[in-house]
Amino acid sequence: MNFLDLPEGESVFIDANVFVYAFAADPTLGPPCRDLVERIGRKELEAYLSTSVFSRVQRAAPCRLAACAAPVLP
Repeated sequence: MNFLDLPEGESVFIDANVFVYAFAADPTLGPPCRDLVERIGRKELEAYLSTSVFSRVQRAAPCRLAACAAPVLP
């Protein structure tokens, strides 16, 4: 299974690596991770992450996250 196989409306837990690769120049893992993040942004998927993952991502790429910040959900 890959990210494109996830049906619309599915709930997923996102690990820090997805965000790292989504913003990286990795030719293999970057595109599918960006696609997943974009699907989440379009609300096709319901995403969850832990505070630990959020903290790791925030420390790894604060400038990139600030530029691409998604709206905070209530």
